[in-house]
Amino acid sequence: MQRVWDHAVSVNHDGCSLVVQRGLRATAVGHLSNEYRHAQRNVDFLYEVEESSESYLRPTRTTLSFRLPRPVRPPFPTQPLSLAAVGGFEPTLRHAAQWISQHLGRGHAEWVLENETLWLVQFDSDSNENDSPPMARWEQVPVTPFVGELAAFRRIDESNRCERWRKTRSHAIFAKSGLHVPPVFVLDDANVIRDLEGEEQTNKIVGDFEALAQLPMVVRLDVDQRIVEWTSLPAIGPLTSATRAMDFVRESVRQAIRERGADATDIAIVVHHFVPSRGAAWATAGPNNRLARVDSIWGLPDGLQAYPYDTSLVNTDTSQAETTVRYKDTILDVDESGKWFARSLSNKYARREVLVDSDALAIAQQTRQVAKHLGRVVKVMWFVQADARMGFPRHVPWILIEDDEETLDADLEVRGKPVKATRALIKRVQLGTPRRIGDKGDLQAFENNPESFDVGNKTVLLRPEGSLLRDQSFIYDVADAAKRHGDWTVAMEGSVLAHATYQLRTRGVRVISVWAHMAPTPKRRFNKLVRDAIPDKIRGAGEVVYSRELQPAEFKLALREKLVEEALEALNARSTEGLTEEIADLLTVARALASAEGLVWADVETVENQKRQKRGGFDTHTFLTSTRREHIGVPASELIESDRNLARRHRDRPGLRLALVPPADEAKRAKVVKLALGDRLFSVEVRYGPTEIVVVFTDARKEAEQPKAQLRLPFR
Repeated sequence: MQRVWDHAVSVNHDGCSLVVQRGLRATAVGHLSNEYRHAQRNVDFLYEVEESSESYLRPTRTTLSFRLPRPVRPPFPTQPLSLAAVGGFEPTLRHAAQWISQHLGRGHAEWVLENETLWLVQFDSDSNENDSPPMARWEQVPVTPFVGELAAFRRIDESNRCERWRKTRSHAIFAKSGLHVPPVFVLDDANVIRDLEGEEQTNKIVGDFEALAQLPMVVRLDVDQRIVEWTSLPAIGPLTSATRAMDFVRESVRQAIRERGADATDIAIVVHHFVPSRGAAWATAGPNNRLARVDSIWGLPDGLQAYPYDTSLVNTDTSQAETTVRYKDTILDVDESGKWFARSLSNKYARREVLVDSDALAIAQQTRQVAKHLGRVVKVMWFVQADARMGFPRHVPWILIEDDEETLDADLEVRGKPVKATRALIKRVQLGTPRRIGDKGDLQAFENNPESFDVGNKTVLLRPEGSLLRDQSFIYDVADAAKRHGDWTVAMEGSVLAHATYQLRTRGVRVISVWAHMAPTPKRRFNKLVRDAIPDKIRGAGEVVYSRELQPAEFKLALREKLVEEALEALNARSTEGLTEEIADLLTVARALASAEGLVWADVETVENQKRQKRGGFDTHTFLTSTRREHIGVPASELIESDRNLARRHRDRPGLRLALVPPADEAKRAKVVKLALGDRLFSVEVRYGPTEIVVVFTDARKEAEQPKAQLRLPFR
């Protein structure tokens, strides 16, 4: 106990406690969870048996699920929870879940079964209330884009391209393809590079760094694109110190020349400003395939190496996008200096789509534009919703990888195919129980005992942590270990379009994505205008929201439709409170419509008063039943013939005419009429519902034996 206490206080001096509880002779242990990442509602639970000596409760590496009925009943009163008293293992686990749902909310519990008694021994709450959006800390940083002149570096932009170096080649191809790209700065004068120790050259380079460091910058060593054997080229940043940048340049150039035998003519120093963005994406497309795939995540692009993400499948010809939105619980964010750090997201942002359809379409079409320019399959990394203060476009292309048709076909297999990762594995990943390779210690453990990492069919999960997200040598070590132990498959929790997957595949390793083949859940379609706060309220309830911002002309039409919708809801209101709310909604929509059309509300009220004075209000409750014109001096025979012609015109007019406004009296909202179509007579039942008219057709001569044909006519 003393050792435990000494270790605890050495790690954290504040808020340290020591909990002592009775030791349990466990016959089984496991997990129970209703965390946000897998449960849209707090009554949806996953559970797993991790270890068991009970013959009826063997660990199966299978995660099971159940849903509590609503409203959640009070838990079973027996304390402690006895399997015999409740009626079995899962019913007892359900009672524990009822107690968690009522008293603790959401989280991950560990349970222990001691003989026939179930104990909850630990509960980690899932209550992240940090509602700050990605990049929120960077948004507080004043930004002034660099526009000055440099002494040693030259500016590479759309009008001044350079395809010699690896980084600048991507830049040049994007520009040639018609994409807008931010500038980068290159030092590739061999004489300057050879004389980095000289005072004159040092002053020039340091002066350039000081000018560029007004915003966080990234400095990297680059090589001629023809030198393919060099990998893991050194880079540093984001940084704002000219001295640190100069030290890095000297050391990286020294190593390149002395240790790798490079010539100064084969290397360059490339500098670019840090690109702050709300999110990031990898996209893949081919020149002859209309489909493109876009994987996106909040925060920095390296998060796509390891964390859950959204997938959009886009038809670039028809401009249609189908997006699977996943629960993105972890991202890489940036602080005020541009340094990245891992953070969790609140439910508000974790379930929100990174790309609306128009964004996914723009990225997909521009990626295919690059593919057409090169005449081959490409993968492009994008910064999504970039900071406009830096002078960047909304989406910034950054890295280009050329690929092949076979890889594209595999990457586009995101629907209509058997899943590669079983649903059982997906549930285990969501529950957080499988063993993963996350760091070098895990990799060594895998080398020693690979079977302990097997999640099925010789497959190991990879989720690099911390700085290893960018460590290519670590990824290569994982690939070599997977091959060395008999061609294991590597399952990525990150996107298969990201760098790590590409690097694993180049080493000959089979790679799958845990999430790539999760089919989208069915959508409930609304297609209507809603109040501003409604999408966030729906997300807060655990649902994925698809929405878009209407253009002014669309907005005006949608408001007119909304006015009719609210009027129908007022018609159907059955309580004073409900009618009050619907009238308030009508007033809100009317005010919004007037504002959208450029009307002044005071003018509307003036016209209303004028019409009241001229035509009256509704104070006398007058109900107009009918009118008739008096035909003074017209012979009766002409009037009769006129009425016959009118009746004939109504009888011969084709179709069935229904009143647009439903009767207010519910008893009159359903009626049956006869309708002749050619030589057939139909019995037509018309029913008015709250939002639609239901029309049911039945052959009047065979009503008992004929099926009914039903037609639903929505009001909008």
